[in-house]
Amino acid sequence: MFQFAFFLLFAARLASSLPSSLPKRSEGSWCDDLGGGAYDLAYNFYLTAVNTTLPNANTTGAPLVLNPQGQNSSGEAIYNVATYHSQPDTMGIWPNFTLDHGTLVANYPTDLTLSPVGVDTEDGGPVVFTADTTNASQIYCGVADTDPEQGGRPLLALYNNLSEFSICHQTDGGNADLLIYNASSENSLYDYNSCYAVLLHLIYDY
Repeated sequence: MFQFAFFLLFAARLASSLPSSLPKRSEGSWCDDLGGGAYDLAYNFYLTAVNTTLPNANTTGAPLVLNPQGQNSSGEAIYNVATYHSQPDTMGIWPNFTLDHGTLVANYPTDLTLSPVGVDTEDGGPVVFTADTTNASQIYCGVADTDPEQGGRPLLALYNNLSEFSICHQTDGGNADLLIYNASSENSLYDYNSCYAVLLHLIYDY
């Protein structure tokens, strides 16, 4: 009897320690071909970039933050994404992210209705956000590690791809280390020779 009661107590404590946003299977096309662990709804997580070619400074990778880029032709604020190390000033404004049915949202706690949203990203270009929520794109998907022996952190996919991200050093219009989709030597925004491949991890705040 004591052992059974202890098991129930242990199970309850384990359940309470799990993240509040467990992966949910997605039916959206933005999660196609990503397996049974694909999901498109999650809240309050950090994004980190893990170098896949060289050792990382820690086990979680480099935190990623919004990097303001002024305004577009419509007067809406636009952003790309940079490493916290190269752009440390914005973490307090947009501290974490939400995945809302394929749309990536940079949470603005002061007024969530003003949270920037992810929009279409060009091959070879930076990952882009805008303050114009009417232009939100359903292009992102989370992928949980379903292997019980691995227990790895969830990954983020863009356009159904997990492995097309790079961190590249900006040379035009700034000095940040930018998150680039499918980096290209033809893009003058960044130094292509500085690029290194990364995977994006979702780190839940719990």
